[in-house]
Amino acid sequence: YAIVILNIGAAWYYKSAVSRIVVVFQAFMLPVTASGSFDTLILTYASAFIAFLWVIIVIIEKI
Repeated sequence: YAIVILNIGAAWYYKSAVSRIVVVFQAFMLPVTASGSFDTLILTYASAFIAFLWVIIVIIEKI
């Protein structure tokens, strides 16, 4: 959960449209992970990957 909450919080302050679109997908991961319907380890990797994509997008936009 911490990866999701950290990424959403960081994106709230970085006001790029592309960044916020990525975070919409990240925000969707929180209830899916909490539901227990899917393997938590796989969803953790997916959340970390989405967070990594968000960081890459922010770096590219700053260049």
